[in-house]
Amino acid sequence: MRVNPDVEIACSLAAQEARRRHHDLLTVEHLLFALLHDGTAVRILGHVGANIERLKQRVDDVLERELPKLPDDSPAAPSPSRGFQRVLQRAALHVESSGKQELLTQDILVAIFSEVDSLAAALLDEARVRRLDVVSYLSHGTGSASPAGAETQGPDGNADAEVQDPAAEALQRFAVNLNERAARGELEPLVGR
Repeated sequence: MRVNPDVEIACSLAAQEARRRHHDLLTVEHLLFALLHDGTAVRILGHVGANIERLKQRVDDVLERELPKLPDDSPAAPSPSRGFQRVLQRAALHVESSGKQELLTQDILVAIFSEVDSLAAALLDEARVRRLDVVSYLSHGTGSASPAGAETQGPDGNADAEVQDPAAEALQRFAVNLNERAARGELEPLVGR
């Protein structure tokens, strides 16, 4: 199994963030923070209705206030927490068992939901991001719609003018809308049936 370079970048960013904040452990929260800077993960979370900027701010607050810090002069590198290791192992096992050849950031994102005792999973729940919605979007291009009036955000955090919906595109390509044809008078009326 290959590891996608984006996964390596996310893990590296998580480690750098833990080092920068003088944390002794590399946690699932650091990993979620890194994924919130990954284009694929941001697109997925935006599609299922997450407010990316607010979620980034909440994760930043947790990293700043909830995790213990080492003294500023401590040169120790953070070690991965058990939760961090379980998320990566769970994602890798899922990739292997599904017959895929590459571990992607989306696999890591889905694996975070199974770490139920982590603050990262609680923050996703607070943002009303559900595992089922993420998995549905990844599998079928569907998920819960964005809240009324909310814009779907693109990889850069800005509103995306064109959001592609694979299910709608397939429906347009392979199906005939009989209601539209009837409105245009293209169908024969059925009498007595």
